[in-house]
This record gives sequence, structure tokens and C-alpha cells, in this order.
Amino acid sequence: MKKNSFFKVEILIMLIIYQKDCYGYEIATTIAKESNGILELKEGAMYPVLHRLMDAGYITSYDEIVSKKIRVYYHIEEKGIEYLKFLIEDFRSKYQAIDNIIEKVGEIHRN
Repeated sequence: MKKNSFFKVEILIMLIIYQKDCYGYEIATTIAKESNGILELKEGAMYPVLHRLMDAGYITSYDEIVSKKIRVYYHIEEKGIEYLKFLIEDFRSKYQAIDNIIEKVGEIHRN
């Protein structure tokens, strides 16, 4: 993982799957809804991340037939929960570091 990478999209995907097993479109719409539309994850960008998480053993998938269509649901595994805890801790420490710098600068005045 890059040292200066502030945010990894894996954290969003895994947080949604941690709450309940979800299919791809559901993950993307939940992220948009829960972030009040501020964060948007395109499905084309999401599926490579899901596949990397599956290859690492952090999540698994299973098929379910819904309205005569096969829907792929994703499930977080114990190993994935541990990785999610790491991602959260890493994000919070980076957020705190940035917040510390903002606090030292103080209020920014606009002209």
C-alpha cells in the first residue's frame, strides 16, 4: 500500500458488505445514498476491486436467482473483517494527521 494514499475504495465496499451481503449494484447505490450523493462508485471501477478482494480471500461470492436472473452477492470473511479493521485504523490516523495540520493553520480567511 502506498504510504501517501489517503483513501482506499476498499474501505467503502467492505463497510457495506460488512453490514449485509450485497450485490454490486446494491453496493454502489448504498454508497451514493449513505454519502448523500457525495461519493459515487461506478460499477466499472468497483468490480476490479471486488475481484481483488476475492483473490485475497477477504470476501467471497455466491449466486442467487432473483426474478429469473442470477445475482452475485458478496460476503465478507473473517480475514476481511481483520483487513477492514486495518483500513479503518489507517484511514483514521491519516485523517487525524491532516486535521492536525488544518488546526495548526487556523482559520483561512477569504477575500
